[in-house]
Amino acid sequence: MFDYRQLEALTTVWEEGGFEKAADKLCITQSAVSQRIKALEEQAGQILISRANPPEPNEKGRELINHCRRVRLLEGDMGRREKHHTLRIGINADSLATWFMDGAEEFYARGIPLELRVGDQEKTLEMLRAGDVAGCIASDDSKVSGCSRHFLGTMSYVLICSRNFRGRWFPRGLTEEEVREAPAAIFNRDDRLNQLFLEKRLPPFKGSYPAHYIPSAEQYLDLIERGHAYGAVPLMQCGDRLGRSLVELSPERIGVDLYWHCWNLDTTDLKRLTELLMTRGRELIL
Repeated sequence: MFDYRQLEALTTVWEEGGFEKAADKLCITQSAVSQRIKALEEQAGQILISRANPPEPNEKGRELINHCRRVRLLEGDMGRREKHHTLRIGINADSLATWFMDGAEEFYARGIPLELRVGDQEKTLEMLRAGDVAGCIASDDSKVSGCSRHFLGTMSYVLICSRNFRGRWFPRGLTEEEVREAPAAIFNRDDRLNQLFLEKRLPPFKGSYPAHYIPSAEQYLDLIERGHAYGAVPLMQCGDRLGRSLVELSPERIGVDLYWHCWNLDTTDLKRLTELLMTRGRELIL
């Protein structure tokens, strides 16, 4: 049986990114934090977290951190810990920019702190597997041990640009020759939506093309509206601008299925957030 104070020290060092910050968070000395972790490591028979900056847990350390976080949720639900524990959620940027805040508004209104960790919809499930979050929104429907999975809906994407951009770069429409010259907007190196559109419209499209990488859903759309790039954008994010200032470069649309994955813990907060996403969230996703 591990000492909970020692587990809390280990978990806080990793969450806060250092021993000194963990000491401030726990209201104890840095020496006390180090002693607790050292005692935990002696019991585990191995080093659990590096003394680098920032500290990084090994596989066993992550296992204990995940255990501590689950205990936090359970004890918080029973009122034995502080009233406001933080619920960490992995989310893709497009969901955050479109439907999530409305879908989770009732949860926010309850005053329960949420920490949102943004990643590509194809990568957020890795956060859950690593124990970094208690739940995530992902396009991957793979089952994760100890977790439940719920289908949320299908987000529709369109390939768009401004009217001026189309006139300048695509006067003959979306052709491979123009694609090799026109600058695209891509969220990050993991984002494949533009590539999927091109492969669907211009099979078998392969090779490179110029692109701006801009990891912000709002600034990504702003760059397109300013006439500097074309890119794949959620249909619901376009609003009434589609057909006015923004035009579609391709008649095809791509649907991305979204799933809610979360730990199998019967806690009030996690259960309520799941209920909201399964009802209000489903209503909003287009």
